[in-house]
Amino acid sequence: MSQTLLSYGHASEPEIFMIAAKSRLYRSAVIFWFISLFVGIGIFGLWILTRSQAFELLGFLWLGGGTLMAIISFGQLIVFVASNWSKTSRPGKQVLLPAVLLTAMLGSNFVAAGGVLRAVDWVKMNWPSH
Repeated sequence: MSQTLLSYGHASEPEIFMIAAKSRLYRSAVIFWFISLFVGIGIFGLWILTRSQAFELLGFLWLGGGTLMAIISFGQLIVFVASNWSKTSRPGKQVLLPAVLLTAMLGSNFVAAGGVLRAVDWVKMNWPSH
């Protein structure tokens, strides 16, 4: 009996991330995570290069935008779990686990934002502008 690492039970059951991969809600939440993280890091990088107050303001405003995107993504995950829970025999592994992992990824954006805020303070104190 050969099984792949992510396959559970019978061959007719979907693999662990197959339900999530097919869900528009889940994919949308992943895209929101990606956009919010990398736009924020991009704004920080541009601020480092230019030291422009416009990028500093944009970064501050992006904290609110990224938070809003995280809240929307979390709502999408709740709807994803609720709408797919009864569609599988193993909802914990096939629906809840992908949602929990993406929730952790969404939380990592807040950790990254905190790190960027600390880095901005450090740069302002130790790396004077032109």
